[in-house]
Order: sequence, then C-alpha cells, then structure tokens
Amino acid sequence: MSKCLVGMSGTIKIRKQYVVNENNEPVAMQIDIETFRRLERLLEDYALGKLIEAVESEKPLFSVKGLTEDELAPLQHSDKEKRTFANS
Repeated sequence: MSKCLVGMSGTIKIRKQYVVNENNEPVAMQIDIETFRRLERLLEDYALGKLIEAVESEKPLFSVKGLTEDELAPLQHSDKEKRTFANS
C-alpha cells in the first residue's frame, strides 16, 4: 500500500508493508530506509520551524538601541575573533 505525504521538500511517497499477528491483525509497519530518512528530515524541519517561530515571538534580552560606541565595543567581535569563530 502506498500513501503520499506533502512537505516542504515535495511529495514523499510512503510505501509500507504491514506485519500481522497470527490473527492477521496489523501489529507493525515497515518502510524503506530512504523513506524513513526523508520523513525524519521532514519532522526535523517542522520542529526547527516551530522553534524559530517561538524564538521570534520572544522579547529580546536587551536592546542596543541608544547605547554609545563605548558601551557597544565589548559586544562587538574583532576581525580575528570572527575568523576564529568561522573556522571552528
């Protein structure tokens, strides 16, 4: 049996095989590994989107608006720090 799931990365065709017990009742389902990986990415993308939405709605911890250059200086990274951070 196949079913389609639509996500941001397109449609995912889900081919599944049922595992049944001695009474022919479904007790489990198998999907191929590539489908599992695509579903996993889809769930991770969804969760990341929800996290971003939550963070965007939060108030900032502090504002730099109105601070002088001297007050901003400790908050800024030097070029060397930026390069070190980018390479790590």
